[in-house]
Amino acid sequence: MSGLQFNVQNLFQEDFFEVGRHFDGLGLCFAGIVIVFSSLLTICLFISVLPKLLDQVDKIFPPAPEPQPSPSTSVSGGDETEKVAAIAYALRQQRGG
Repeated sequence: MSGLQFNVQNLFQEDFFEVGRHFDGLGLCFAGIVIVFSSLLTICLFISVLPKLLDQVDKIFPPAPEPQPSPSTSVSGGDETEKVAAIAYALRQQRGG
């Protein structure tokens, strides 16, 4: 193989990438490494900035307040629980259980 040997000085020659020359792909490999590294760095920076960004979004669009239980609705259930239990019992008896 009388191909072109890689040399730093050869990178600056105009005919280095000429068709018909044997190129070992070192420049292409280096470009790929740079592209992948910069992409991963961008993703890493975005992930690290994301919590701060979401805090700013929460200030602009605050989350909806959670509904407070009305005073008429008892937490312990009381009369409401008894009604539900009676309906469930009636349905079970109707289905033959």
